[in-house]
Amino acid sequence: MRIASARPGVIIGRRGADIDRLRTDLGKITKKEVNVDIKEIKNPAVDATLVAQGVAFQMEKRVGFRRAMKRSVEQTIQAGAKGIRSLCLVVWTGLRSPVVRSIMLARSRYRRLERILIRVC
Repeated sequence: MRIASARPGVIIGRRGADIDRLRTDLGKITKKEVNVDIKEIKNPAVDATLVAQGVAFQMEKRVGFRRAMKRSVEQTIQAGAKGIRSLCLVVWTGLRSPVVRSIMLARSRYRRLERILIRVC
């Protein structure tokens, strides 16, 4: 099993204790011997899944979605990416007025920043 991580030290733990525990737990689940290989992601600011998880984590912490997206786009471009497209769709329900008991609010934000045109690539 290969695990890609931006911070492999967190998974490995002190003196490899956590990786050994992970190996034994996976071995119990699969009833086979499992070989775990941890691969470090060299530039996590350019990895799409990590950027998306970062924006989602910020939104869970009640940071504004426009600010979170703008920050992630800027960090990705500064990290050396040639371009980024990002779409964020926020849907929540709430009691805003006494007349309308439940209202669905949807807000979407699309940001694109490119050094070269994506159509050219």
